[in-house]
Amino acid sequence: MYQNCCKKCGSTSLHTEVKGNNTGLYCDDCGAWAKWLSKDELRAFEHSKKENKNQSDIIECEIPIGRLCCFKPLDQDSIYFGHMAGKVVDDFENMTYMYVLVCDDRYFFSRKVIIKPNDVHTSNEAKRYF
Repeated sequence: MYQNCCKKCGSTSLHTEVKGNNTGLYCDDCGAWAKWLSKDELRAFEHSKKENKNQSDIIECEIPIGRLCCFKPLDQDSIYFGHMAGKVVDDFENMTYMYVLVCDDRYFFSRKVIIKPNDVHTSNEAKRYF
């Protein structure tokens, strides 16, 4: 992956500008010129920008997918064991998330998840976490 940074402010947020026959690399934050890019460096920079754009469209989940978890669904008072299926945005204004879990081929949404279900043996023990 192509990685460069601004020598003036240290930012890694960069863009290119064409000046005549040359393409320069400039800092987005302070506007400083970083360097002139060769054709290979320009291709590598454009490719890394595409990869970063594709990765930013994905909501990452800090709990590994498929991990066994103990959770309480939003619309129920029961405690369930299930496997992590992902994470979705709950409120775009505040950027809060909900977890998506799978249990018995059904999907549930939960805001709180225990990722150490080995510590929980009964639903009564799980209720102290929720």
